[in-house]
Amino acid sequence: LLAFYPGLSPRTYSGYYGVGFVGSVVLMLDATIVYMVLFGGVGHPSFVATDDTGFHMWYESPYDRHLNDTLFPWDEVQDIRMTSGKGAHWFLQWTTGEKTNLYMLNGRSLRLLQGEWAKRRMVGSQGG
Repeated sequence: LLAFYPGLSPRTYSGYYGVGFVGSVVLMLDATIVYMVLFGGVGHPSFVATDDTGFHMWYESPYDRHLNDTLFPWDEVQDIRMTSGKGAHWFLQWTTGEKTNLYMLNGRSLRLLQGEWAKRRMVGSQGG
């Protein structure tokens, strides 16, 4: 679009303002699309459900449901905690030692997961 747009008039002193304006609009549109893909819920679970066996992540898109493992057993979770440092974030540590960043969860789902994990740790530490 910018290569073919001649500007507001054929004179160079006024035609470049139009190109700059159109370029700014295109750049803002591109930035909005990138933001929505990264942080707008595309590929992120919409809901988290918990039960006695584990927790389940629900994706709106059938494509995302197909690509992602959606059921996580409690007996494979070692800990859910926050990292330390400047860029602190919540992560899930598996019994295998792997860590999964929980950035994809919205606030309500993260609180639900933390609450269920806290209950399970309390029951486990009491021995029953």
